[in-house]
Amino acid sequence: MVPKKSPRLWVIIPAAGSSSRMDTKIQKPYLLLNGKPLLQHVLEFFTAWPGVQKIVVAFSPKDRAWHHFKWLDNPLITVIAGGRDRSISVWNAMLALRRVAHGQDWVITHDAARPCLRAHDLTQLIAAVQSHPVGGFLGVPLIDTLKQIDRTGHSVKTLDRQMLWHALTPQMFRFEILYQAFKKASEDNILVTDEAQAVELSNLKPLVVPGSRHNIKITFPEDLAIAEGLRPSSVQIKQDPRIPNKMPQHIAIILDGNGRWAKAQNKFRIEGHRAGLLAVRKIVAACVQKKIPVLTLFAFSSENWQRPPEEVHFLMKLFRMALKQETHQIIKNNIQIKFIGNRSAFSQKLQDQMREIEEKTQAHQGLKLRIAANYGGQWDILQAADRWAHEQKGMSERKFPTLGEFRHYLSLNDVPEPDLFIRTGNEQRISNFLLWQLAYTELYFTDRMWPDFDEQAFEKALASYGERERRYGKINEQRVKSPAC
Repeated sequence: MVPKKSPRLWVIIPAAGSSSRMDTKIQKPYLLLNGKPLLQHVLEFFTAWPGVQKIVVAFSPKDRAWHHFKWLDNPLITVIAGGRDRSISVWNAMLALRRVAHGQDWVITHDAARPCLRAHDLTQLIAAVQSHPVGGFLGVPLIDTLKQIDRTGHSVKTLDRQMLWHALTPQMFRFEILYQAFKKASEDNILVTDEAQAVELSNLKPLVVPGSRHNIKITFPEDLAIAEGLRPSSVQIKQDPRIPNKMPQHIAIILDGNGRWAKAQNKFRIEGHRAGLLAVRKIVAACVQKKIPVLTLFAFSSENWQRPPEEVHFLMKLFRMALKQETHQIIKNNIQIKFIGNRSAFSQKLQDQMREIEEKTQAHQGLKLRIAANYGGQWDILQAADRWAHEQKGMSERKFPTLGEFRHYLSLNDVPEPDLFIRTGNEQRISNFLLWQLAYTELYFTDRMWPDFDEQAFEKALASYGERERRYGKINEQRVKSPAC
């Protein structure tokens, strides 16, 4: 019996809109809000959203500006040509997803000109429609008095607004339902104004999910001023003076030396692991304070099962206890936690705990904390290759994956590659940790045992990173800054 595949999540961003009502020649996706283009705000939101398989951005065929923006250089993002109307852009994106998306997968569409979407709203939408056979969209009830006017500009009738709602985005539908709805609209030469209309024309009823009035669409110049008040301004991060204006966006750490620390203290090895948990709290708190986006910790490798059975048993017990005790603090600090590795070897109780805390924090927008448990870099590459090969079955033409495509199947596919790797414990190797992802990472080794790795030691590692030049195979003269947005 073939196992049923879980629905996946795909995102479409129509970004071919003009600025005809904005009194500017700048295309709407590139209008600045709090120092960033509107589209950048939207893409930062969705690239950070857990479970997104691919984001398809549809630009105007005449748009050449997107080539210059580094924030589009993300393996999750695919760029295609859109059309003069929104419906054409969405239809082209659906065609691009046709080869990889399954019928029961979910497709989210969101306007590039809606930069004020909040995580709570998308969480509400997903929760409301995930068991719905069709899908739905965010909306808000109309509150103003509605007037019908004649061609001379005179009011002739007051409309009943009781059952009228303002449709927003995101809109979320089953892939096959949306595909067939747009196919029919295209064949009938109907330019639908949104995805819900296409579905309605197929005699289906989308669910309307109450959203927030903060989720405004930038249409007129005054909308930018309103949106600036709705989004928090960028925060200046105070850094160690030795770090020349550089902070890693992703730090990966091997927590080594707990047992040797305990031996040096004439204590049992398990006491070293307890002390190591205290060090984890300190470094996670430091990353939150410094607003470092991603932290990955190597907590338990696939090779650690070879340790004495009583030590492994204690580590599993400590793992369960830590998840129970730290949940409140993780939620309080808006941390999003995910586990990478082969969970099948863990007890069902521990697997349930892991899944529960992931679900509770999936919409959090703070530090992205990744815990590698029963993880190995070689296993990660093998499972990615297996998943790739499985999806190629039945394809009329098989192709060799690009680096970006293959990365999509690896465990850390939802965050950027690590900038800084730290290993404590006076060992200088990466020990089967993130073998693929560490290709261009700066390596930092320290003789401190993990329980002694405190805030000052962390600052020293950051200072070392700040003094390095990352050339990615280029010479200094080739390292040209991206154009200012």
